[in-house]
Amino acid sequence: MEYTSISLHLEMAFWFVILGVAMGICFDIYRVLRGLIKPNRFMTVIGDLMFWIFITVMVFAGLVFKNWGNIRGYTFMGIFCGFLLYKKTVSRLFITGILKTVYHLKIFFKTVVRAVVLPIVSLGQKLMLPVRVLSKSIKKAVSIPARIKEEARRMFPKVIRK
Repeated sequence: MEYTSISLHLEMAFWFVILGVAMGICFDIYRVLRGLIKPNRFMTVIGDLMFWIFITVMVFAGLVFKNWGNIRGYTFMGIFCGFLLYKKTVSRLFITGILKTVYHLKIFFKTVVRAVVLPIVSLGQKLMLPVRVLSKSIKKAVSIPARIKEEARRMFPKVIRK
């Protein structure tokens, strides 16, 4: 299929609209992660910097691979229109989907912990019960009653210290 100049430019504009949608998706994922993690100011600055470096690399790669590095007016208009189209149509649904997925994963991991880890901990506690009873018995047998200790301290204050 032979490309004409107009069809080539229309295809490039379409790809940059798609790139704008991808930027919107990345932005929403970053926003949700930042909302869930709640980083301090310094980590927010670092995260924002990393996000914009990633977006810059993504746009640069799109320019190089799809447009041979040529910067035209439709490239940035396409990116902006794609981002705006995504934000006005799908963004809320996507964020809701991410949050529901995170919620269900949290419930799943809690269930796994309750089903797997807690029985193991309980078994370990039951296996340690004889050791604890034996340990208490040994401590009672070996320990000197407090009354005898006090008497010895009064009788030999220089030898027995507190």
